[in-house]
Amino acid sequence: MLPGELELAVLVQRMTAGAALFELRTPQIAIGQVANATLVDLDAEWIAGERGWESRSENCCFAGRPLRARVVLTLAGGAVVYRERALSVVGA
Repeated sequence: MLPGELELAVLVQRMTAGAALFELRTPQIAIGQVANATLVDLDAEWIAGERGWESRSENCCFAGRPLRARVVLTLAGGAVVYRERALSVVGA
């Protein structure tokens, strides 16, 4: 763990605890349930903006900065809503 980083368990807990604050059902991963999940490459090291932007905005406070970990796939309501350009999804 690098200085200033949260432990992964703490990050996951804090990023997923918001549903209760808005009286929303807490998502669960279970057989027969619609998938809502994010796949993260925890070993990825990259420069923000080096391969362009996924946003319509041109400005970013992280532009040109080295970052660690990267979202490579997001499923919402059982559908792929984001996938890193370099990621192949079988059957997609």
